Amino acid sequence: MASASSCSRLLALWVVVGAGYALRGMIGLVLAVDLGERPVTLVAVAVTLWAFGIAFVTSRWALEALAFARIDHGRLVWTARAEQAREHLLGLVRWLPAPATERDPADWAALRGRTPLTAPWNLALVLAGTAAGLTGPLLTGFPRPAHAAATAVLGGLAAVTAIVVPRGRLVVVLAGAAVLGGALVVEGVARPVAAVLPWLAVMAAYLVFSGKRLKTIGAGTRRARAAAVAVLTPVAHTVVGEATWSVLRTGGPRGSR
Repeated sequence: MASASSCSRLLALWVVVGAGYALRGMIGLVLAVDLGERPVTLVAVAVTLWAFGIAFVTSRWALEALAFARIDHGRLVWTARAEQAREHLLGLVRWLPAPATERDPADWAALRGRTPLTAPWNLALVLAGTAAGLTGPLLTGFPRPAHAAATAVLGGLAAVTAIVVPRGRLVVVLAGAAVLGGALVVEGVARPVAAVLPWLAVMAAYLVFSGKRLKTIGAGTRRARAAAVAVLTPVAHTVVGEATWSVLRTGGPRGSR
């Protein structure tokens, strides 16, 4: 009973965290597109963003859980204390594969290989791919119900294929985008290239985060921050002047210490 309760709490946590991504995405979209009279499009977009948020968060947390692991003779050995309160991370490790040749969990791209289709990030990705396959045509036009269902199915099937064929994910994603775009052209959807973009964005993000390692999580953000600091620091120095810059840098005017 305790196990069922724990699973329910984890599931609720994933849903709530995913909702944050849906909320942020919907706020941005409604500023550009009037969805007030398009409830089906609104739902499709919300499901796409919500499911993608769950896929991203659960996959990231699964990698972060590796901070509490070591590899011993090809097996993961976990060490975590109850007071560390990392149940939301460790609850995901059951879906991680066995490491191959890695010695340090931080160097292991655990999600690059095949993981169970039942893993939360995979189930959420399939849902996101299905909803994204429907979202694009709805945003660029009003396809017939049968055509809309067909693009949704194609988006979901392409997402499943990318999950189960880890060595060819990039090719699968590109082929999936081509097939989906071709189907949209046949269906007569306006702006088929634009209609494929929501699905392609979801799958491109998946390609990125499925190839991450624990030690590379956030590396892109750190590099971007360092580049921004390198570019903006001389500009800020020039704009505020030497005296103000000295105060900002040292916490007091030059010569006051």
